[in-house]
Amino acid sequence: MVGGFFSFTALDGGSATLEQPVKTPIKRPSPRKAPSEFVELDPSLSDEELANNLDTARFDGDWSRVTAVALALKARAQTPTAGQTTAPVRDRPVVTSRTSLVSLDREHQREVLLRDLAARDNRARREAEAEGTDAEREQRLTQLFLLPPTQSEDRAVRRDAAFYLARLRTAGAREVLIRALSDPDAERAEVATSALGWSDDPAAVAALAERLSEDGDPKVRILAAQGLILAAPDPAAAAALTKGAARDQDEDVRRRALAGLAHCDLAADPQARRALLDLLETDTESLELRRGAIAALKAHYVLTRRLPVELQDALKVLLNAAQGDLLLDTIGLLGEVATDPAPLEDAQLKTSDPAVRAALEAALADLRNRVAPR
Repeated sequence: MVGGFFSFTALDGGSATLEQPVKTPIKRPSPRKAPSEFVELDPSLSDEELANNLDTARFDGDWSRVTAVALALKARAQTPTAGQTTAPVRDRPVVTSRTSLVSLDREHQREVLLRDLAARDNRARREAEAEGTDAEREQRLTQLFLLPPTQSEDRAVRRDAAFYLARLRTAGAREVLIRALSDPDAERAEVATSALGWSDDPAAVAALAERLSEDGDPKVRILAAQGLILAAPDPAAAAALTKGAARDQDEDVRRRALAGLAHCDLAADPQARRALLDLLETDTESLELRRGAIAALKAHYVLTRRLPVELQDALKVLLNAAQGDLLLDTIGLLGEVATDPAPLEDAQLKTSDPAVRAALEAALADLRNRVAPR
C-alpha cells in the first residue's frame, strides 16, 4: 500500500511543475445484478472482510454489495459487537443513509491504508506504540521523519513516521508536517502532504486551507491543494479547493485545485458546481483550465456514475460553442454521461469536420450501447 498511498500522478490531464499524490478513483461499472437480488452482511465482520467485499463489488459492478457494506458499518457503529477489535473512534468512518459514494470511496481507501500501516513492523510503528506521552511520541516520530534517508528502508520509515505524526493530532505534530510543505527535500514535502490529507484531522484541513489561500510560494499552494484533495469530500477541504480553483493567481495551482473538485460531493455542493459551471461557460478562461474542468467532471463521473443535471446541460451548450480539443473533450464526456442522443445527433448534422464527426459517432455508439435495454 505504500506505493499506492504515496503515488504521484496528475489528475487534470495538463502539465504540472510538480506531480502530486492523488487518490486513485475506483471505477464502478454499471450494475449487473438484477434488482431483486439483495446482499446482506453481518455487522460483526472485520474491517478486512468488509474491505474485501468492497473490492468484490468494485470488479463485479455489484451496487447491492456496496450498500450492504455501508449498512453493516452503520449498524456496527451504532451497536458495537462485544469483544470486537475496532479502530479508535476518531479513525472510524462515519456512515449514514446519506453517505455519498465519494465519501464511501475515500473511507474504503483509508481503511485499507490504516490496515496496511498497522501490518508494517518498522521503527516508526515501534516508536508510535511505545509507552510514553503524546509529547514524547511526537518528539521520537519527528526525529525519524526529519532524518535524511540513506536507504530505501529509511524512506518507508519516514513515510510511516509522517502518518503516525498526523494521527497524533497534536499542534506540534501538525506544525512539523505543515512546515515540511516548504522543505527543499521534495520527497519529504510530498510525504507530509499525504499524511496531513489522510489524517481526518479538522485542524490539519484548516492548516492546509490556510496554506492554499495565503502561502506566497505556488509550489507550496499546489502541495496544500493536493493534501486537501486527499481530505475531500470534507466540506472544509471542498470549500478551500473551490476557492483555489476559482481565484488563485497561478494557473498551475488552479488546475491542481480544480482536479480536486472531482472528489467533492458535487450533488450536494452548489459552490463547487458553480466554479465548474463558470469555467465551462467563460470563453475568456484558458483552454487548459476549461479542459481541466471537463477532466474533473469525467473523473467525478467515473467515481460516482452520476453528474448533476445542470453540469450536463452546460456540456450540451458547450457542444455548440466549443472548438478543437475542448469540443472533442465535451463530445467524449457526453457520450459517457448523456441519456438523450439528440444533442449529439444534431451536432453530427451540423459539422463537416472529419475528426469531430468521428468523435460524435464514437460518443453516440457509447451512449446507445449504455442505454439499450438489457
